[in-house]
Amino acid sequence: WLCEHRLQAADGTWRWVRNIGRVTERYPDGAVRLMIGTTQDVDGHHEEEEKNRLVAQRLQIVLDASKMGVWRRNLQTGAAEWDDRMLELFGLTRDEIPAGTYIPQKLIRPEDWPAVEAAWKSVQRGQHAFEYTFCPVRPDKGMRHLRAVGTVLFDLQGRPEWAIGITEDITERVESEAKQQQLESQLIQAQKLETLGTLAGGIAHDFNNLLTGIIGFTDLSMGTLPPNHEALELLRH
Repeated sequence: WLCEHRLQAADGTWRWVRNIGRVTERYPDGAVRLMIGTTQDVDGHHEEEEKNRLVAQRLQIVLDASKMGVWRRNLQTGAAEWDDRMLELFGLTRDEIPAGTYIPQKLIRPEDWPAVEAAWKSVQRGQHAFEYTFCPVRPDKGMRHLRAVGTVLFDLQGRPEWAIGITEDITERVESEAKQQQLESQLIQAQKLETLGTLAGGIAHDFNNLLTGIIGFTDLSMGTLPPNHEALELLRH
């Protein structure tokens, strides 16, 4: 017989207990005559379970709000597990995930595969944490930018056993940064044009000052010469 229930203690509080017992004697008709067993205080165990449940619940809320996918990969067998959010990020159904691997190369954009491969090779060399960004090849042809962050767990012999982590969609961030860079580039170009305009305006102003003197003194010179002077034609030119 096994049963867990709450029992009111002498101080009036309610505590979880576990009763374990077995029948040791029966009457000839089969009815129970004697039963012995133990009663154990498991209130602390239930409190710990409740804490773990709340932590798991809060973690799931955070993951749902952040739209992060959770995954893990057995480094010894190659077996991998994805949650539903991971499937959504890759635009796949659970039946479309190839067995025995974390992310097949065909699901990664070719130019991004070297970074993914290098990250997993670093894990094989003993690195405990890793991170990489990539674009998946989605069935809907949509462009998404993803960031994977993982850590390594070891077995009792100290060998890498599991790589676990999250994958988040950073498309909006990447596009925002690209737009920011474009705006900064446009600002720099506008500043260059403004500087060039200021320089050109300054040169034109200085050149105009020179022309004012040249034209003014030429006019004065022409006014002091007789009408038939040979220098008048040259001064007009």
